[in-house]
Amino acid sequence: MVPDSPEATVALWLADGVTSLTHPVLAYGARTFFGPLGIAADWLEAEVFGDLENGGGGWWLRGARWQPQSFDRSAGPAADFAYLLEHPEQFLVTVDAQGRLALAPTADGAAAGWLDRSEAGWPVVRHSLLAAARTEAFIYAAAGAILANHPAARLYRAGKAEQFCTAIAAKLDSMG
Repeated sequence: MVPDSPEATVALWLADGVTSLTHPVLAYGARTFFGPLGIAADWLEAEVFGDLENGGGGWWLRGARWQPQSFDRSAGPAADFAYLLEHPEQFLVTVDAQGRLALAPTADGAAAGWLDRSEAGWPVVRHSLLAAARTEAFIYAAAGAILANHPAARLYRAGKAEQFCTAIAAKLDSMG
């Protein structure tokens, strides 16, 4: 293998494993896109190159859960989550393997009627849908950058995974 080849970088990616416990790109994705929303997991798992090869698998969160105490109240979505965060006793919040939030009223919540109002819970759910889409785009963009031997891949190859991730996220942000 040529030291500057995509094969060498793919080998490094594979050596990092398939979970956010060991893989810096997957850890960055979980931390950056789900963490601010209070969505936690035991780990984010993805077998990206196998997925690209056979068209299946994808990525998922193992043990996904809502942790309102971890919600970043300084983040943009804070206003949409305000009622949920201020009245946690009114909601049963679940998170699926793709990081999507689902809200159901508890007995207290049903009495309060917040979810009965038209579209009341949709902004909260929408933020989790966007986080899932951004996570997926980020993971596959990172893998694609490596396969295409994009200049950012040099950062990953040099052991600068955080800088690599920041470059990929910035590229995605610049695309809208």
